[in-house]
Amino acid sequence: EAEDCSCLPSGNRLCLGSPLARFPFGSPPKPVFKLSIERAPNPGDIHWEELGVDFGLKLKLQAFTNLRMAFIIVVCFFVTYGFNKLQDFVREAQEDSGGGFGLGLIAVLPAMGVAAANVLLCIVARRETEKEYHDTRTDEEFSQALKMTVGMVVNTAGVTYFCNAQPQEWYRSGGLVDDLISLMLVNSLAVPLMTYLDPAYAVKGLLHRRKLTQEKLNGFNEVLSRGPPSNKEEVQERKRVLDEVEYFKKAYCPSPMNNARRYAVALKTFLCCLIYMPLLPLLALVGFVALSLQYLVDKYLLLRWYSRPPKPANANMSMLSLQVVKLVAPLTLAAASFVFLCPSWSDKTEAWSNFYMALFLALCFSLLLPLSFLAELLGSCLSCLAASLPARGGPSDARSEVDYYEAQYMWSSEMKYHKDQFIYKKLPATANPEYLKPGDQA
Repeated sequence: EAEDCSCLPSGNRLCLGSPLARFPFGSPPKPVFKLSIERAPNPGDIHWEELGVDFGLKLKLQAFTNLRMAFIIVVCFFVTYGFNKLQDFVREAQEDSGGGFGLGLIAVLPAMGVAAANVLLCIVARRETEKEYHDTRTDEEFSQALKMTVGMVVNTAGVTYFCNAQPQEWYRSGGLVDDLISLMLVNSLAVPLMTYLDPAYAVKGLLHRRKLTQEKLNGFNEVLSRGPPSNKEEVQERKRVLDEVEYFKKAYCPSPMNNARRYAVALKTFLCCLIYMPLLPLLALVGFVALSLQYLVDKYLLLRWYSRPPKPANANMSMLSLQVVKLVAPLTLAAASFVFLCPSWSDKTEAWSNFYMALFLALCFSLLLPLSFLAELLGSCLSCLAASLPARGGPSDARSEVDYYEAQYMWSSEMKYHKDQFIYKKLPATANPEYLKPGDQA
Protein backbone atom coordinates (compact mmCIF):
# COMPACT_ATOMS: atom_id res chain seq x y z
CA GLU A 1 0.00 0.00 0.00
CA ALA A 2 1.00 3.61 -0.52
CA GLU A 3 2.96 5.00 2.37
CA ASP A 4 5.12 8.06 3.06
CA CYS A 5 6.73 8.14 -0.41
CA SER A 6 3.35 8.92 -2.01
CA CYS A 7 2.19 11.32 0.73
CA LEU A 8 -0.61 8.98 1.80
CA PRO A 9 -0.87 7.31 5.21
CA SER A 10 -0.64 3.55 5.50
CA GLY A 11 -3.91 1.65 5.74
CA ASN A 12 -5.69 3.80 3.14
CA ARG A 13 -6.28 0.80 0.81
CA LEU A 14 -4.91 2.76 -2.16
CA CYS A 15 -2.18 0.97 -4.08
CA LEU A 16 0.87 2.97 -5.08
CA GLY A 17 0.55 3.95 -8.74
CA SER A 18 -3.09 2.90 -9.12
CA PRO A 19 -5.71 5.43 -10.34
CA LEU A 20 -7.66 7.19 -7.61
CA ALA A 21 -11.43 6.92 -7.35
CA ARG A 22 -13.52 9.77 -8.73
CA PHE A 23 -14.64 12.33 -6.17
CA PRO A 24 -18.47 12.59 -5.82
CA PHE A 25 -19.97 16.03 -6.36
CA GLY A 26 -23.50 17.45 -6.65
CA SER A 27 -26.90 16.35 -5.41
CA PRO A 28 -27.32 13.44 -5.78
CA PRO A 29 -23.51 13.02 -5.79
CA LYS A 30 -21.96 11.78 -9.00
CA PRO A 31 -18.34 10.59 -9.33
CA VAL A 32 -17.18 13.18 -11.86
CA PHE A 33 -14.08 14.76 -10.29
CA LYS A 34 -10.74 13.10 -9.68
CA LEU A 35 -8.78 13.54 -6.50
CA SER A 36 -5.37 15.17 -6.93
CA ILE A 37 -2.91 14.42 -4.12
CA GLU A 38 0.55 15.92 -3.80
CA ARG A 39 3.06 16.48 -1.06
CA ALA A 40 2.05 19.33 1.22
CA PRO A 41 4.39 22.36 1.19
CA ASN A 42 6.46 23.21 4.22
CA PRO A 43 4.67 25.43 6.78
CA GLY A 44 6.95 28.43 6.21
CA ASP A 45 6.47 28.09 2.44
CA ILE A 46 2.72 28.73 2.40
CA HIS A 47 1.14 32.08 1.51
CA TRP A 48 -1.77 31.62 3.91
CA GLU A 49 -3.50 34.88 2.93
CA GLU A 50 -3.44 34.01 -0.80
CA LEU A 51 -4.77 30.43 -0.69
CA GLY A 52 -8.39 31.43 -1.31
CA VAL A 53 -7.78 33.75 -4.28
CA ASP A 54 -9.83 32.92 -7.36
CA PHE A 55 -7.86 31.00 -10.00
CA GLY A 56 -9.14 33.29 -12.77
CA LEU A 57 -7.86 36.35 -10.91
CA LYS A 58 -4.45 34.70 -10.53
CA LEU A 59 -4.24 34.06 -14.28
CA LYS A 60 -5.35 37.61 -15.06
CA LEU A 61 -2.68 39.16 -12.84
CA GLN A 62 0.00 36.85 -14.22
CA ALA A 63 -1.00 37.78 -17.78
CA PHE A 64 -0.67 41.52 -17.02
CA THR A 65 2.67 41.12 -15.23
CA ASN A 66 4.06 38.93 -18.01
CA LEU A 67 3.01 41.50 -20.63
CA ARG A 68 4.73 44.29 -18.72
CA MET A 69 7.81 42.10 -18.31
CA ALA A 70 7.81 41.36 -22.05
CA PHE A 71 7.70 45.09 -22.77
CA ILE A 72 10.72 45.71 -20.52
CA ILE A 73 12.57 42.84 -22.23
CA VAL A 74 11.93 44.40 -25.64
CA VAL A 75 13.15 47.80 -24.42
CA CYS A 76 16.34 46.28 -22.97
CA PHE A 77 16.81 44.31 -26.19
CA PHE A 78 16.95 47.46 -28.32
CA VAL A 79 19.06 49.34 -25.78
CA THR A 80 21.63 46.54 -25.86
CA TYR A 81 21.38 46.47 -29.65
CA GLY A 82 22.23 50.17 -29.60
CA PHE A 83 25.37 49.44 -27.56
CA ASN A 84 26.46 46.92 -30.20
CA LYS A 85 25.90 49.39 -33.01
CA LEU A 86 27.79 52.07 -31.07
CA GLN A 87 30.68 49.64 -30.73
CA ASP A 88 30.74 49.04 -34.50
CA PHE A 89 30.56 52.76 -35.25
CA VAL A 90 33.42 53.68 -32.90
CA ARG A 91 35.57 50.80 -34.15
CA GLU A 92 35.13 51.85 -37.77
CA ALA A 93 35.88 55.46 -36.91
CA GLN A 94 39.10 54.49 -35.13
CA GLU A 95 40.16 52.19 -37.94
CA ASP A 96 39.66 55.01 -40.47
CA SER A 97 41.68 57.45 -38.33
CA GLY A 98 44.38 54.87 -37.61
CA GLY A 99 44.02 55.18 -33.82
CA GLY A 100 43.95 52.18 -31.54
CA PHE A 101 43.34 53.86 -28.22
CA GLY A 102 40.35 52.51 -26.32
CA LEU A 103 39.84 49.36 -28.39
CA GLY A 104 39.88 47.21 -25.24
CA LEU A 105 37.16 49.34 -23.66
CA ILE A 106 35.11 49.27 -26.85
CA ALA A 107 35.33 45.46 -26.95
CA VAL A 108 33.63 45.11 -23.56
CA LEU A 109 31.13 47.95 -24.10
CA PRO A 110 28.28 45.63 -25.25
CA ALA A 111 29.06 43.22 -22.42
CA MET A 112 28.80 46.02 -19.88
CA GLY A 113 25.50 47.12 -21.43
CA VAL A 114 24.15 43.55 -21.25
CA ALA A 115 25.21 43.25 -17.59
CA ALA A 116 23.46 46.53 -16.70
CA ALA A 117 20.31 45.50 -18.59
CA ASN A 118 20.31 42.11 -16.82
CA VAL A 119 20.40 43.82 -13.42
CA LEU A 120 17.43 45.97 -14.48
CA LEU A 121 15.53 42.89 -15.69
CA CYS A 122 16.08 41.12 -12.36
CA ILE A 123 14.74 44.12 -10.42
CA VAL A 124 11.66 44.43 -12.65
CA ALA A 125 10.98 40.68 -12.52
CA ARG A 126 11.05 40.70 -8.71
CA ARG A 127 8.69 43.68 -8.45
CA GLU A 128 6.27 42.35 -11.05
CA THR A 129 6.09 38.93 -9.41
CA GLU A 130 5.28 40.51 -6.04
CA LYS A 131 2.03 41.77 -7.61
CA GLU A 132 0.89 38.22 -8.40
CA TYR A 133 -0.89 35.70 -6.17
CA HIS A 134 0.87 32.40 -5.41
CA ASP A 135 -0.03 29.61 -3.01
CA THR A 136 3.56 29.10 -1.89
CA ARG A 137 6.69 31.21 -1.70
CA THR A 138 8.50 28.61 -3.81
CA ASP A 139 6.02 29.20 -6.64
CA GLU A 140 6.58 32.94 -6.30
CA GLU A 141 10.38 32.56 -6.37
CA PHE A 142 10.18 30.23 -9.36
CA SER A 143 8.00 32.74 -11.21
CA GLN A 144 10.64 35.38 -10.49
CA ALA A 145 13.45 33.09 -11.63
CA LEU A 146 11.62 32.17 -14.84
CA LYS A 147 11.02 35.83 -15.75
CA MET A 148 14.65 36.66 -14.97
CA THR A 149 15.92 33.70 -17.01
CA VAL A 150 13.87 34.50 -20.10
CA GLY A 151 14.80 38.18 -19.94
CA MET A 152 18.53 37.57 -19.44
CA VAL A 153 18.75 34.84 -22.12
CA VAL A 154 17.00 37.06 -24.68
CA ASN A 155 19.13 40.04 -23.67
CA THR A 156 22.39 38.08 -23.64
CA ALA A 157 22.11 35.52 -26.43
CA GLY A 158 19.39 37.08 -28.58
CA VAL A 159 20.92 40.54 -29.09
CA THR A 160 24.33 39.14 -29.98
CA TYR A 161 22.89 36.89 -32.67
CA PHE A 162 20.57 39.64 -33.94
CA CYS A 163 23.58 41.91 -34.54
CA ASN A 164 25.58 39.18 -36.34
CA ALA A 165 22.93 37.01 -37.96
CA GLN A 166 24.72 36.43 -41.27
CA PRO A 167 27.20 33.49 -41.37
CA GLN A 168 29.91 35.69 -42.91
CA GLU A 169 29.75 37.89 -39.79
CA TRP A 170 30.38 35.09 -37.32
CA TYR A 171 34.15 34.68 -37.57
CA ARG A 172 35.28 38.12 -38.74
CA SER A 173 37.10 40.53 -36.45
CA GLY A 174 34.55 42.06 -34.09
CA GLY A 175 31.93 39.55 -35.21
CA LEU A 176 29.80 37.05 -33.35
CA VAL A 177 32.64 34.93 -31.94
CA ASP A 178 34.56 37.96 -30.64
CA ASP A 179 31.42 39.38 -29.06
CA LEU A 180 30.58 36.04 -27.46
CA ILE A 181 34.00 35.72 -25.82
CA SER A 182 33.85 39.13 -24.14
CA LEU A 183 30.13 38.80 -23.40
CA MET A 184 30.27 35.41 -21.70
CA LEU A 185 33.47 36.21 -19.80
CA VAL A 186 31.95 39.38 -18.33
CA ASN A 187 28.44 38.06 -17.68
CA SER A 188 29.48 34.60 -16.50
CA LEU A 189 32.61 35.25 -14.49
CA ALA A 190 32.03 38.78 -13.19
CA VAL A 191 28.57 38.02 -11.76
CA PRO A 192 29.89 35.64 -9.03
CA LEU A 193 32.45 38.28 -8.10
CA MET A 194 29.72 40.90 -7.71
CA THR A 195 27.71 38.45 -5.62
CA TYR A 196 30.73 37.90 -3.38
CA LEU A 197 31.10 41.67 -2.79
CA ASP A 198 27.43 41.95 -1.68
CA PRO A 199 26.64 45.38 -3.22
CA ALA A 200 23.43 45.74 -1.19
CA TYR A 201 25.41 45.58 2.05
CA ALA A 202 27.88 48.15 0.72
CA VAL A 203 25.03 50.50 -0.22
CA LYS A 204 23.58 50.16 3.28
CA GLY A 205 26.97 51.19 4.61
CA LEU A 206 26.98 54.38 2.57
CA LEU A 207 23.39 55.30 3.39
CA HIS A 208 22.79 53.97 6.91
CA ARG A 209 25.75 52.50 8.82
CA ARG A 210 27.83 55.67 8.61
CA LYS A 211 25.14 57.48 10.63
CA LEU A 212 26.02 55.43 13.71
CA THR A 213 28.65 57.24 15.77
CA GLN A 214 30.15 56.63 19.17
CA GLU A 215 28.24 59.61 20.54
CA LYS A 216 24.97 58.10 19.39
CA LEU A 217 25.90 54.73 20.93
CA ASN A 218 26.60 56.42 24.27
CA GLY A 219 23.18 58.08 24.08
CA PHE A 220 21.50 54.72 23.45
CA ASN A 221 23.27 53.14 26.41
CA GLU A 222 22.35 56.03 28.67
CA VAL A 223 18.63 55.82 27.87
CA LEU A 224 18.43 52.02 28.08
CA SER A 225 20.38 51.86 31.35
CA ARG A 226 17.80 53.95 33.20
CA GLY A 227 15.48 51.01 33.58
CA PRO A 228 11.69 51.09 33.16
CA PRO A 229 10.35 54.56 32.18
CA SER A 230 8.51 56.53 34.85
CA ASN A 231 6.65 59.11 32.75
CA LYS A 232 5.26 59.64 29.26
CA GLU A 233 8.34 61.47 27.96
CA GLU A 234 10.64 58.64 29.00
CA VAL A 235 8.31 56.10 27.35
CA GLN A 236 8.48 58.00 24.06
CA GLU A 237 12.26 58.45 24.33
CA ARG A 238 12.80 54.76 25.06
CA LYS A 239 10.58 53.79 22.12
CA ARG A 240 12.53 56.11 19.82
CA VAL A 241 15.83 54.59 20.95
CA LEU A 242 14.58 51.03 20.47
CA ASP A 243 13.36 51.91 16.98
CA GLU A 244 16.78 53.34 16.10
CA VAL A 245 18.51 50.27 17.50
CA GLU A 246 16.39 48.05 15.24
CA TYR A 247 17.15 50.38 12.33
CA PHE A 248 20.90 49.97 12.80
CA LYS A 249 20.58 46.21 13.36
CA LYS A 250 19.07 45.94 9.89
CA ALA A 251 21.79 48.22 8.51
CA TYR A 252 24.52 45.91 9.87
CA CYS A 253 22.72 42.71 8.84
CA PRO A 254 24.20 41.03 5.71
CA SER A 255 21.93 40.31 2.77
CA PRO A 256 19.99 37.02 2.70
CA MET A 257 20.52 34.59 -0.15
CA ASN A 258 18.43 35.54 -3.20
CA ASN A 259 17.37 32.09 -4.43
CA ALA A 260 15.39 33.35 -7.41
CA ARG A 261 18.31 35.35 -8.79
CA ARG A 262 20.96 32.68 -8.21
CA TYR A 263 18.86 30.04 -10.02
CA ALA A 264 18.14 32.51 -12.83
CA VAL A 265 21.83 33.35 -13.26
CA ALA A 266 22.75 29.65 -13.31
CA LEU A 267 20.06 28.88 -15.91
CA LYS A 268 21.10 31.89 -18.00
CA THR A 269 24.75 30.83 -18.00
CA PHE A 270 23.89 27.22 -18.86
CA LEU A 271 21.44 28.07 -21.67
CA CYS A 272 23.58 30.79 -23.26
CA CYS A 273 26.63 28.51 -23.35
CA LEU A 274 24.47 25.67 -24.68
CA ILE A 275 23.06 27.84 -27.49
CA TYR A 276 26.46 28.93 -28.81
CA MET A 277 28.44 25.79 -27.99
CA PRO A 278 28.12 24.39 -31.58
CA LEU A 279 29.63 27.63 -32.86
CA LEU A 280 32.29 28.05 -30.17
CA PRO A 281 32.99 24.79 -28.28
CA LEU A 282 35.18 26.70 -25.84
CA LEU A 283 31.98 27.98 -24.22
CA ALA A 284 31.45 24.54 -22.68
CA LEU A 285 34.57 25.12 -20.58
CA VAL A 286 33.53 28.73 -19.85
CA GLY A 287 30.12 27.57 -18.66
CA PHE A 288 31.64 24.85 -16.47
CA VAL A 289 34.04 27.31 -14.84
CA ALA A 290 31.28 29.92 -14.38
CA LEU A 291 28.86 27.48 -12.73
CA SER A 292 31.61 26.05 -10.53
CA LEU A 293 32.65 29.53 -9.45
CA GLN A 294 29.04 30.47 -8.71
CA TYR A 295 28.63 27.32 -6.62
CA LEU A 296 31.78 28.03 -4.61
CA VAL A 297 30.81 31.65 -4.00
CA ASP A 298 27.24 30.73 -3.03
CA LYS A 299 28.41 28.03 -0.64
CA TYR A 300 30.99 30.29 1.00
CA LEU A 301 28.49 33.13 1.44
CA LEU A 302 25.81 30.75 2.70
CA LEU A 303 28.09 29.38 5.42
CA ARG A 304 30.09 32.50 6.29
CA TRP A 305 28.17 35.64 5.37
CA TYR A 306 24.49 35.51 4.40
CA SER A 307 21.90 36.26 7.06
CA ARG A 308 19.25 33.72 7.96
CA PRO A 309 16.33 33.89 5.49
CA PRO A 310 12.94 34.97 6.86
CA LYS A 311 11.46 31.64 5.71
CA PRO A 312 13.35 28.36 5.29
CA ALA A 313 13.92 27.19 1.72
CA ASN A 314 13.32 23.70 0.35
CA ALA A 315 14.27 21.53 -2.62
CA ASN A 316 11.28 22.47 -4.81
CA MET A 317 13.16 25.27 -6.59
CA SER A 318 15.85 22.79 -7.59
CA MET A 319 13.27 20.33 -8.92
CA LEU A 320 11.44 23.01 -10.91
CA SER A 321 14.72 24.26 -12.38
CA LEU A 322 15.68 20.71 -13.37
CA GLN A 323 12.35 20.32 -15.14
CA VAL A 324 13.01 23.53 -17.10
CA VAL A 325 16.46 22.26 -18.12
CA LYS A 326 15.03 18.87 -19.09
CA LEU A 327 12.37 20.45 -21.31
CA VAL A 328 14.42 23.23 -22.88
CA ALA A 329 18.04 22.06 -23.12
CA PRO A 330 17.68 19.14 -25.63
CA LEU A 331 15.51 21.16 -28.01
CA THR A 332 17.83 24.17 -27.73
CA LEU A 333 20.91 22.10 -28.50
CA ALA A 334 19.26 20.46 -31.52
CA ALA A 335 18.12 23.81 -32.97
CA ALA A 336 21.44 25.58 -32.26
CA SER A 337 23.45 22.78 -33.86
CA PHE A 338 21.40 23.05 -37.03
CA VAL A 339 21.55 26.87 -37.20
CA PHE A 340 25.31 27.17 -36.68
CA LEU A 341 26.50 24.03 -38.49
CA CYS A 342 24.19 23.98 -41.50
CA PRO A 343 26.01 26.84 -43.34
CA SER A 344 29.23 24.78 -43.21
CA TRP A 345 27.51 21.65 -44.59
CA SER A 346 27.86 21.10 -48.33
CA ASP A 347 24.95 18.66 -48.55
CA LYS A 348 21.95 20.51 -47.10
CA THR A 349 19.73 17.44 -47.41
CA GLU A 350 21.99 15.52 -45.07
CA ALA A 351 22.01 18.47 -42.66
CA TRP A 352 18.20 18.54 -42.60
CA SER A 353 17.96 14.77 -42.03
CA ASN A 354 20.40 15.00 -39.12
CA PHE A 355 18.35 17.86 -37.68
CA TYR A 356 15.12 15.86 -37.91
CA MET A 357 16.74 12.93 -36.12
CA ALA A 358 18.20 15.19 -33.41
CA LEU A 359 14.84 16.95 -32.98
CA PHE A 360 13.04 13.61 -32.64
CA LEU A 361 15.46 12.40 -29.97
CA ALA A 362 15.23 15.75 -28.15
CA LEU A 363 11.42 15.60 -28.11
CA CYS A 364 11.48 12.02 -26.80
CA PHE A 365 13.88 12.98 -24.03
CA SER A 366 12.06 16.20 -23.08
CA LEU A 367 8.45 15.04 -23.25
CA LEU A 368 8.38 11.26 -22.91
CA LEU A 369 11.21 10.38 -20.52
CA PRO A 370 10.08 11.18 -16.95
CA LEU A 371 12.45 12.93 -14.58
CA SER A 372 11.75 10.28 -11.94
CA PHE A 373 13.20 7.58 -14.24
CA LEU A 374 16.40 9.59 -14.67
CA ALA A 375 16.61 10.09 -10.89
CA GLU A 376 16.15 6.36 -10.27
CA LEU A 377 18.75 5.51 -12.92
CA LEU A 378 21.27 7.90 -11.38
CA GLY A 379 20.43 6.62 -7.91
CA SER A 380 21.01 3.02 -9.01
CA CYS A 381 24.39 3.93 -10.50
CA LEU A 382 25.42 5.74 -7.31
CA SER A 383 24.21 2.81 -5.19
CA CYS A 384 26.30 0.38 -7.22
CA LEU A 385 29.30 2.71 -6.86
CA ALA A 386 28.77 3.00 -3.11
CA ALA A 387 28.45 -0.78 -2.77
CA SER A 388 31.81 -1.25 -4.47
CA LEU A 389 33.53 1.04 -1.95
CA PRO A 390 34.73 -0.26 1.44
CA ALA A 391 32.06 -0.04 4.13
CA ARG A 392 32.34 2.58 6.86
CA GLY A 393 31.10 2.45 10.40
CA GLY A 394 27.81 4.15 11.14
CA PRO A 395 24.11 3.60 11.60
CA SER A 396 22.78 0.64 9.67
CA ASP A 397 19.58 2.41 8.59
CA ALA A 398 20.10 6.03 7.63
CA ARG A 399 16.39 6.43 6.87
CA SER A 400 15.17 5.38 10.30
CA GLU A 401 12.13 7.44 11.18
CA VAL A 402 12.23 9.99 13.98
CA ASP A 403 9.11 10.46 16.04
CA TYR A 404 7.39 13.85 15.58
CA TYR A 405 7.49 14.56 19.30
CA GLU A 406 11.29 14.30 19.15
CA ALA A 407 11.80 16.03 15.80
CA GLN A 408 9.76 19.11 16.80
CA TYR A 409 12.61 20.29 19.04
CA MET A 410 14.90 20.56 15.98
CA TRP A 411 12.52 22.87 14.07
CA SER A 412 12.09 26.60 14.40
CA SER A 413 8.60 27.94 15.11
CA GLU A 414 7.95 28.98 11.48
CA MET A 415 8.51 25.35 10.41
CA LYS A 416 5.41 24.19 12.28
CA TYR A 417 1.95 24.60 10.82
CA HIS A 418 0.26 25.57 14.08
CA LYS A 419 2.84 28.32 14.73
CA ASP A 420 3.10 29.64 11.17
CA GLN A 421 -0.56 30.00 10.21
CA PHE A 422 -1.46 33.69 10.57
CA ILE A 423 -4.48 33.01 12.85
CA TYR A 424 -3.14 30.17 14.99
CA LYS A 425 0.17 31.88 15.74
CA LYS A 426 -1.68 34.75 17.46
CA LEU A 427 -3.25 32.41 20.01
CA PRO A 428 -1.70 32.31 23.50
CA ALA A 429 0.70 29.52 24.41
CA THR A 430 -1.93 27.93 26.64
CA ALA A 431 -4.23 27.36 23.65
CA ASN A 432 -1.52 26.79 21.04
CA PRO A 433 1.72 25.53 22.63
CA GLU A 434 4.80 25.31 20.41
CA TYR A 435 5.88 21.86 21.65
CA LEU A 436 3.23 19.16 21.71
CA LYS A 437 3.03 16.05 23.86
CA PRO A 438 1.01 12.84 23.33
CA GLY A 439 -2.49 13.33 24.68
CA ASP A 440 -2.33 17.14 24.87
CA GLN A 441 -5.52 18.99 23.96
CA ALA A 442 -4.70 22.23 22.10
